[in-house]
Amino acid sequence: MSTLSTIQLAPRPFSKLRQPVLRIAMVASSLHRAGAEKQFVYMAGAMHQARVDVRVFYCGTGGAYERTLRAMGVRVCETNHARRPFRILWALVRALREFRPHIVMASQFSEIIHAGIPGRMFGSMTIAGVRSDGFYEMNRA
Repeated sequence: MSTLSTIQLAPRPFSKLRQPVLRIAMVASSLHRAGAEKQFVYMAGAMHQARVDVRVFYCGTGGAYERTLRAMGVRVCETNHARRPFRILWALVRALREFRPHIVMASQFSEIIHAGIPGRMFGSMTIAGVRSDGFYEMNRA
């Protein structure tokens, strides 16, 4: 069984061409070893390989996949303020104001509030991953 840290990515095609760069902000509250987080890392790595300016805004600390993302060359910005959701939101607003992403992506349903508000403030398309029927997630909140 292979791990993400051993994945060999193909060289970037057309690396010398100057093109407008797509900027994507990916918001995550967990980068610990789990299924949704693994999918998140695969997406970030694929976008990085495709020469997208992808940055992960991590609302937590540590986690096995944080190291993996950094090793792949993906920029990880920590916006953690333990048990202070409004401070996390404020940190994301400040960071996204500077980055000006075209797309803000929440990795899981619980990050929609943190990705959606700053995304809408700066006119970014905001998307989120929901890995169930949605009603399950709403009943857990």
